[in-house]
Amino acid sequence: MSDSTNNKIAHTKGRDLVRINTNLAVHNGDYIIEEAKKLVNENEYFKDLMELMEIPKFRDFLEKYFYNSKNIKNNIVNIKLYETLQQNFKEKNPDYPEDKSKYIIVYCLFNMLSEDNYKKKLITLTTDYIKNTNNKTLYQEIKSIQK
Repeated sequence: MSDSTNNKIAHTKGRDLVRINTNLAVHNGDYIIEEAKKLVNENEYFKDLMELMEIPKFRDFLEKYFYNSKNIKNNIVNIKLYETLQQNFKEKNPDYPEDKSKYIIVYCLFNMLSEDNYKKKLITLTTDYIKNTNNKTLYQEIKSIQK
């Protein structure tokens, strides 16, 4: 394979062309690092993303459960549902020990997703919520299908 095939060219903010080969040798790497440091100091999203991606347990979770588009969508739905159950549980049970509440939340989530009819409604509500098609909270939406 030729050197040009092994190299990819990246352009940073219209300034220098930077050559990055597949062996991760970076031409002008110090410049990139300084620019990236500025970026993560100014952009909370990229800072959070960078820090999260450096956590081995999170990386293992991604590799294990986020391996195709269907699983990615399902996992995002599960994460939003878990978050909603967690918030609601804490509101209603503020003194309940957190190390125990997480088990109750997982149990509730599992049971909610185990009922096919209820699961379909939950997935639809959650995906609509993610798409931001209304102003209700996800919890309000879930309560509406429990009746």
